[in-house]
Amino acid sequence: GTHLRGDINVLMVGDPSVAKSQMIRAVMGVAPLAISTTGRGSSGVGLTAAVTQDGDTGERRLEAGAMVLADRGMVCIDEFDKMSDQDRVAIHEVMEQQTVTIAKAGIHTSLNARCSVLAAANPIYGAYDHSKNITFNIALPDSLLSRFDVVFVVLDQSTMETDRLISEHVLRMHRFRKESDTNNQPAQEFVTAMSSMEADEAEERTEADTPMWVKYNRLLHGRASDGGQSKKRELLSTAFLKKYFHYCKFLKPPALQDDAVNFIVEQYTEMRREKADDGYAAEKTLPVTARALETMIRLSTAHAKLRQSNKVTKEDAEVALHVMRYAVNAEEKKAMDKVHQAELDAAQGGADGGDGGDGDDDDAGVRERQGGAG
Repeated sequence: GTHLRGDINVLMVGDPSVAKSQMIRAVMGVAPLAISTTGRGSSGVGLTAAVTQDGDTGERRLEAGAMVLADRGMVCIDEFDKMSDQDRVAIHEVMEQQTVTIAKAGIHTSLNARCSVLAAANPIYGAYDHSKNITFNIALPDSLLSRFDVVFVVLDQSTMETDRLISEHVLRMHRFRKESDTNNQPAQEFVTAMSSMEADEAEERTEADTPMWVKYNRLLHGRASDGGQSKKRELLSTAFLKKYFHYCKFLKPPALQDDAVNFIVEQYTEMRREKADDGYAAEKTLPVTARALETMIRLSTAHAKLRQSNKVTKEDAEVALHVMRYAVNAEEKKAMDKVHQAELDAAQGGADGGDGGDGDDDDAGVRERQGGAG
């Protein structure tokens, strides 16, 4: 039958120096199985599979790439925009069909690559151009862009509160790193990626050995943003989150309920109608295709699994819709709306200024005539 992809592919694109790479490292810290690579240092066969020849026997053999090795896990690709077009075409099959088909040198086989893709990319001209649509900024083909379920546009929006939090975090990492770190690596508490040996040892530990909660530590968790209440409660530990995500991932797929189905259908048709009616939104944001409908189903199912529920309810679908609208339809369109509104205000202000200038001249003339008559 038809293969239905259940893994979610995510793309982050935005201005430089907005912690996209750090976000990837944080995700790798809580993912049960994750392989990291970069766009410039990866090739199409390196991500999928390659046919090599044994130096001793001369026989052809098949070597798995990063996506095949990350089966049932996640592949994190940084600098995704630096990949060549030919290498990006090689991962089309993996991102949708989740298989790698090889027909080379007498070898014809298909390998499973059931993995999620988390990619980070910079805009084509360095900084994000708010006057252009997302397709122009990313410069990725529509065939590849549509395979990402959600696209998050990360913008460098300067606010006093945001700048203060970022500066405190960076200074905290520099102040409290270990003395033995020669490469300016943060302290051990900040390192999210575990080595393979540590990962194997973590799997062998019993549930009792994994603490569920950790106490709030200002040096690790930063300044409390809830009025100091964080100091009185505990936070979920990274080790527990890794085990919890691993457990939820292999749960039995929950069943869609009628209320969730009706809500998803209504919202999908509404999103399609909004794109058709609003020409400005249709031009500035990503198109809503049938893959967007599958995205809503995958996000709803993932949220139900996190609740350890065997049913996908309307509440799960509402969360999925919120995530989709928060992604590119929220951040990127919000910034573009500001640019569009500024252009309208400038045009309107110019027209008003011209009319207002004539009115002031007329009033001055009237006052001058009145003064002369007096």
